[in-house]
Parts: sequence; structure tokens; C-alpha cells
Amino acid sequence: MRRTALHLLGPTAVGKTSFALEQMLQLAEQLGFDGVDLISADSRHVYTELHTLTGADIPEPDSLDERVHLHGIDVITPEETWSLGRFVRLVHDVSTRSWQADRLPVVIGGTRLYQEHAYNAEPGMLVPPNAAVRSRADGMELGALQQWARELYAERVEGMNRSD
Repeated sequence: MRRTALHLLGPTAVGKTSFALEQMLQLAEQLGFDGVDLISADSRHVYTELHTLTGADIPEPDSLDERVHLHGIDVITPEETWSLGRFVRLVHDVSTRSWQADRLPVVIGGTRLYQEHAYNAEPGMLVPPNAAVRSRADGMELGALQQWARELYAERVEGMNRSD
């Protein structure tokens, strides 16, 4: 299984998504892949009903070539929360399926933070939220939270600053 991935970067609103939709399938085929999985790294494209606000040049799903799959678009409602951790899980899940199917994942646009963590995230980012831990931490003062963290992972706490 090949684990190749591409990143498509550039300034805001220059047509990265349109370029990817027009060119990445051809490139993937030239590289010997069966298709392409385009993953939007734009933290606003994930929201439904915001295409006008975000400037997203997203085609209707049924207008895409069947070998082109678009991910990270219309994932959640504006009332829901998106995070770097959720993005990293999306990239991980899509890329794993993509590589298993001999397809080429391409991460498009977004912030440098998202691009840098797409394939280089700390392992903890893939751990789902723990309701019991969140419930215990809810309402704790900073000192109590820091003490609890120190008991669990002292060396990590030592590398943090007071606001962490």
C-alpha cells in the first residue's frame, strides 16, 4: 500500500479547490492511482449553508467524476464546533481509506496550522473526547486542574506555561 499524499497550498481565494477539481485526477492517474480524494483544510468549508460566506467553489456532488471524491465540505451545522483535532481525524480516516483503495489523498488550502498537522499531529489529537474526564474537570479551578494534570503526566505539565 502506497502512502503518498499531496498538499495544495496558496493564498486565499486564488482557486485552489477549482484547480484541484480540474487537475488532480489527471495527476493521480499519471502517478498510477485509481482516483483522488480531495480533502478541504478550510475550517469554514466544513459548515453547511455557508458557501457564499466562505467563497467555496464547490460543485454539486453529482457533477463530479466518479473517481474524484471531495471531503471536508458540509460536515457540520453552524451550531456545531470544529477543531484541529476533528480535522486531523478526518484526514486520518479519509487517507487510510484512500490508500487502501490505491487512491491519492490531496489536502487543499486552509491554514498553515491545519496543513502542518494533517499528517504530523500529536497522537493525542486522535483520542476522542472523554465525557467522564470533561465532567470531572468542569468547574475546577486552574490550580486544581494543573495539580490533576501533574499527577497524570508530570513531564508534560513541566513543559507548559501557566496559561496552558
